[in-house]
Amino acid sequence: MGEQIKVVDRPRNMIVLPDLVPDQDVQVVYSGLHPEEKLYEKLFEETEQIEPTAHLKVRRAISASATQSDSDVSSLPVKVCWTGIDSERVIERICSNV
Repeated sequence: MGEQIKVVDRPRNMIVLPDLVPDQDVQVVYSGLHPEEKLYEKLFEETEQIEPTAHLKVRRAISASATQSDSDVSSLPVKVCWTGIDSERVIERICSNV
């Protein structure tokens, strides 16, 4: 993402370019957040289950809808057929569920 900079450094650097003095020739005013701005990024929803991965800094989010569909009975025959690698039967089951 690049090197971190302080928010105040960007306007001060722009003021100095045309040989002006910050806080003397041009004031820097802190106005606060706009309605669309946020201070942090929300990475996970409250409904998601968070699991660790092999990498310490990477986590996996499992949504509630994904866990519900995994427990759905209609997907069970397809999973059972797929483990037996009976491709014709798998296609037959998929077509019957569509």
